[in-house]
Amino acid sequence: EDSGQYECRAINDLGEDHIYCNVNVQKRKIIDTSTIHDESLEKIQQIEHLHTAAKKHDIFDDQTTIRRPRIIRPLKCSHELIEGDSVCLELTAEPVNDSTMIVEWSHNGIPIKAGHRFVVIQEFGYIALRILYVYPEDAGTYTVRITNAAGEIIASSNINVMEKQNIIYDTIHPQGLEKIQLLEKHVQQTRRRRPDYEQTEMMTSPCFVSKLRGHTKLVEGDHCHMECQIEPINDPDMIVEILHDGRPLKTGSRYRTLCEFGYIALDIHSVNPEDTGTYRFKISNRLGQIEDSKHLQVQSIKSIQTDTMYEETVLKKLNVLEHHHPKTAAEIDDEKTQQKPIFTQPLHNVYNIREGANAHLECRLIPVNDPSMKIDWYKDGRPLQNSSRYHHINDFGYISLDIHKVEAKDSGTYTVNAMNELGEAHTL
Repeated sequence: EDSGQYECRAINDLGEDHIYCNVNVQKRKIIDTSTIHDESLEKIQQIEHLHTAAKKHDIFDDQTTIRRPRIIRPLKCSHELIEGDSVCLELTAEPVNDSTMIVEWSHNGIPIKAGHRFVVIQEFGYIALRILYVYPEDAGTYTVRITNAAGEIIASSNINVMEKQNIIYDTIHPQGLEKIQLLEKHVQQTRRRRPDYEQTEMMTSPCFVSKLRGHTKLVEGDHCHMECQIEPINDPDMIVEILHDGRPLKTGSRYRTLCEFGYIALDIHSVNPEDTGTYRFKISNRLGQIEDSKHLQVQSIKSIQTDTMYEETVLKKLNVLEHHHPKTAAEIDDEKTQQKPIFTQPLHNVYNIREGANAHLECRLIPVNDPSMKIDWYKDGRPLQNSSRYHHINDFGYISLDIHKVEAKDSGTYTVNAMNELGEAHTL
């Protein structure tokens, strides 16, 4: 790209002049295509020329020899299958190397749906449709259409699928089956005879076979059970009512009633005093009515247990403690020590404390049980100000002051002043 004409131009106030020069750059070969074996190169070129000519001849033959599809090995006419079997519909057709050939499969005139059960194969003239496992709905006619530029051909095959039984009725014990059939036949005959008996029995009014019985005196928490028996036992119009003091029985987890084949029962779990009352069993049908009753008495137990588990000697000691009269406030005031404050242990000097350390001052005084005692701290004759760094203790004659993280301004004289109604004292 540097090849071309180059110009040099000079200009001043009096005029200008220029000169030209042509440059031609010879390009170097990036890939060296020269050969070091001239004879071998000639032979290679001859072979490539022959191969190119043969390929053009084959293409010309293919274009001139396109033929209409023809089936060499046809499809099997029909297949008899059982549900769950696999089947392969296969045939062989030509031309083998026709790239324009199109193969289409259909089921009862509808194109085959794409799915993992259907596999279509087309290789070198071999055409097949493989169904991995068949269902009853897969039965029908399968058609294959083969088409190219010269024409088309159609072939078909039928598939019949026998459906499996979802319920297996075959028996593995024929003798046992015969006995079961005899028993069922006997039951059917008995049922046919029974309606006449039932009809005659249903036409009677209810009556007690056994009167109402059960416990009538219980303690709270016991189980109550009442029962009776009546006839007829299979009257569908029979009505059974259980009343408590003339009202329908309450429903709840503690109440359980039973009425089966003429047997009537009432169970009450964990009876309460409110369960006391008269329980009436009323039975009726279209021809009459009967009733019977029982009175239930439930004795309640104490809600609070007052009985003791201790011996009499322990109870006597407890009674003595309960009847002991504590001292009154006036008696306690009389027992106070009447004495002015006296420091039994004075404050001690504290020297050489580094800034940031903690300082501790303490002393002791009497009396120790004087509630009127007042303690005051002073620094350099002035009342000590309240601060989060100061911690005071005054407990049974023990007095202390803790100063956290002392500073230079904390240096000085600290005084404790104790005062009550009889006098005062101080230490420093």
